[in-house]
Amino acid sequence: MPVFFMITGILSSWGIDDLSFVKKRVSSLVVPYFSWCILLFLIFWIENPLKYLGRILYGGAMNTTAYTYPFWFVCALFVSSIVFNWFKRRNVKWLYGVLTIFLLLWYTVLCRCQIPPLPWSIEVIPFVLLYFVIGIYANKLSEKNLIAPVIISMILVIVLILCLHNGIIDYKLGMKSHHLTNILFDTIVPTIFFFSLKEICLVLSKIKILNSLLSFIGKASLVIMFIHVTILHIMNKLNIADSYSLDLLKVLVVSLVGCLVYMMCQKNKKVSLLFLGK
Repeated sequence: MPVFFMITGILSSWGIDDLSFVKKRVSSLVVPYFSWCILLFLIFWIENPLKYLGRILYGGAMNTTAYTYPFWFVCALFVSSIVFNWFKRRNVKWLYGVLTIFLLLWYTVLCRCQIPPLPWSIEVIPFVLLYFVIGIYANKLSEKNLIAPVIISMILVIVLILCLHNGIIDYKLGMKSHHLTNILFDTIVPTIFFFSLKEICLVLSKIKILNSLLSFIGKASLVIMFIHVTILHIMNKLNIADSYSLDLLKVLVVSLVGCLVYMMCQKNKKVSLLFLGK
């Protein structure tokens, strides 16, 4: 999840007019958020309407149902983007210093206290801002075509995966569940994964067919995010691919269905505005 925030930091245009930026983020994130929440409720009648309405209005980690629990990501992204753009527009030079101090204090609070979910995931804003910054600077470093960071990152990723698989270390990073207890690991692990993933993507992009396919999946990524747990929930209820050994099948099915839904939404302008944010 941190890598998704890092990618947002790279691909977003920062420092633009505050009101224009908010309007853009509302149309691209908030409108689809409510549209998908309402549509899923109408299809599955998830729970008591008033209780569900309270969930989606409160947002963040409180919006936890079998169909909507990843939606906290959109809430956190929306609020954090507005905060980051405000600072970037004003070229606040002390931003990173204040962010560092606040992060250290917030880590201390999270380690010692049980923080309840706050509206629209505002409790994770400092971490999202951190990953925005890491993404921006890691991307600048990778653009220099230095081979050392890539090789070191890939080695560390392999070592980390092997250590986790064999129980040598026990490490989890869960932004939604506030499982952020080691600032060193929570910074280094997403960074090394970023370098490795970017290099893999660059290699794959040189294959024309794969480049076109992955580009389209990228455009459909928001739809995939909104519906992937629904698809998995349905598959599990039908006892289809309910084993971890079939994870690849799950990824393929989710990606295929997500792309098909994206294509269907594109055909109608009003539907596109509601569910794609464009």
